[in-house]
Amino acid sequence: MNPKLTRLTAKMLVSKGACADQVSKFRRLWPRGVVPSRAAIQRAEKAGLCLDWYAKHFLSASALATYDAARATAWVTYDAARASAWATYEAARAPALATFDAARAPAWATHRASKANALADALGF
Repeated sequence: MNPKLTRLTAKMLVSKGACADQVSKFRRLWPRGVVPSRAAIQRAEKAGLCLDWYAKHFLSASALATYDAARATAWVTYDAARASAWATYEAARAPALATFDAARAPAWATHRASKANALADALGF
């Protein structure tokens, strides 16, 4: 936290160029502003406020570097979990997709042939 920042207000967000949607969300959560705290940050995140924007505009350079390093670690962890989940999903989906493709193949072939015949007919062949 910026030691000089004892209360964050919507006016401060506006002065730093926050978008209207974010300022509106902030005002709904804290009409009179908020004293930054872990609980307030967690509430902001759950409400969809952009924590990265806040960090970029309010943290000191050293605090931002610490935040970015922690974020990078969190992304590595998330990406690994996502990759594993995606592989499981693809493995489960593959048989269903193969069944779907096999079932639709004759209809697709008929459709393409009908389209070709329709164009030939339209051209008078």
